[in-house]
Amino acid sequence: MDAHRLDWSKIEELLLTKYLDSSSAIATYRKHRQVFAMLRELAPDPARINDRTILDFKARLASRRAATINSLLRTLRTQLRTLKREEIITRNPFDNHRWMERKDPKTKAEYLGNTSHLTVREMLALLRQADTEWEFADCKSRWRAQRLRALVYALLYTGLRKQEALGLKREDVDIDRNLIWIQDNEFRRLKTESSAQPIPICEQAQDVLRDWRSANAGVCFFPRIRDPNQPWMGGDCRYRPLCQLAKLGNRAGIQKKVTFLKCRHSFATLLHYLGFTAEQIARLMRHSNTQTQTSYIQTDLEQLNEMRSRFRIVG
Repeated sequence: MDAHRLDWSKIEELLLTKYLDSSSAIATYRKHRQVFAMLRELAPDPARINDRTILDFKARLASRRAATINSLLRTLRTQLRTLKREEIITRNPFDNHRWMERKDPKTKAEYLGNTSHLTVREMLALLRQADTEWEFADCKSRWRAQRLRALVYALLYTGLRKQEALGLKREDVDIDRNLIWIQDNEFRRLKTESSAQPIPICEQAQDVLRDWRSANAGVCFFPRIRDPNQPWMGGDCRYRPLCQLAKLGNRAGIQKKVTFLKCRHSFATLLHYLGFTAEQIARLMRHSNTQTQTSYIQTDLEQLNEMRSRFRIVG
């Protein structure tokens, strides 16, 4: 194939078509679009893609985390392999060099700050705060408090992603079987094919989710106040789910900002701490690869102190 006669629009079609209509690869498709846009800007002539292109690509990402840089580099490597296979380029710069970044070591400040997840103590504080606010809420605010309480329990006890949780329909929460069915619907598309799996509802969350399901008669499991048939997305920034989670964390005395992703990281970390195997964690997190959750699982000083207290040498 003559690279000089092949413009970037045809190369884009070649690289992205395989992901365009696949609901199982929407996250991958977005990443390929991002990388392709950078590649096109860095190399106006595709035939001249070389080591300098990779260096410039990495320079653009200098402020990002090593894990993010490596993820985008792997996507770029895949695209360049395709271009070489189609004889658009004669050499793939990844063939002879290791361009990946070393993973950033965890600093003392990060151990002390625990910014990527909540400790068990903080998770319990968040749950207690949600319980207390619901229990003592007046008639006007009780519905809001119960909705937020159910959301917190769902996030911390299932590890749902943001769009998965907010896009749930009432029929997706199967109280009789104690399962949450994750599937595509008109409110959101799933991140990956492996996302579409049932999730068990543990005993601690069953009553909370059952009570909320009974109190909510709309189509959506977490609906808007004014329209129970629309998910709790968007709206006034003061009442958005992310803002409500962060404020609840502040009222619970948690120093770090509580987010959807932080709850998911906390869920994975707790599973690891409780002794679940990598395969079990991958199943509950709905990761297609057991290596994926390594970026989710963290170790904090609270866990290290617990390990120290259990350590004994006996003769």
